[in-house]
Amino acid sequence: MEYETQDWTVEKYADSGKEHLTIAQKLRGVSQDLETSQRMSFSDREVFGDRKHRSILFDEIYTRPGRKSVIEEKRQGRHLVVFVHGLGACKQDMEKLAIELKRAYRISFLLSASNEARTEGDIGKMGQRLAKEVMDYIIQREKTPHMVSFVGHSMGSVIIRSALPHMEEMKKLFYCFVSLSSPHLGYLYNPSTLIDAGLWLINNVQKCTSVQQLCLQDSEHIQDSFMYKLSR
Repeated sequence: MEYETQDWTVEKYADSGKEHLTIAQKLRGVSQDLETSQRMSFSDREVFGDRKHRSILFDEIYTRPGRKSVIEEKRQGRHLVVFVHGLGACKQDMEKLAIELKRAYRISFLLSASNEARTEGDIGKMGQRLAKEVMDYIIQREKTPHMVSFVGHSMGSVIIRSALPHMEEMKKLFYCFVSLSSPHLGYLYNPSTLIDAGLWLINNVQKCTSVQQLCLQDSEHIQDSFMYKLSR
């Protein structure tokens, strides 16, 4: 659902919740299963088995008058989503999610491969490689995307954050950032002894620079650590 607003205020759309409720009731009342109305189902059928209680997601967008419709841009497939894997993973780990989103929302996607087999290195350098990969990909496309979004899993989201300052020239295209199970605050105060044991093993056996950075152990003073500087 898309609305136009001159000054970004939303008072006149205060009743949009009632509109959502009306639409949801109509969708839940159809005879066919909701999966035919919604291309993706986010509900656990064991919990929400009754169609009357199925969840329905609404995407509410506010744009300036005269701007081209964001919804129309999505329909044209000009929305690029970049998927970034985590530590020790590869681009195929994100492929199924990318395909499902493409089928549901007509996006185009890039499965980042610039840091495959190199996630044990410096996260800052990974960010630089990701930024170059994204910009090179956009340059090679016939049509420039209208929107660019990022989906990161685990350390992949930290790599995305590290890459963003290197893509300053395309920040007007940025639309959405989805972070999945990511250590944005690092592992300095981790309550799990199991995770602590795993991190200790990686640090002492593999000498993993990226894990040292996530644990804020890459510098004598926390204020000089990579994660601290990334947060500023």
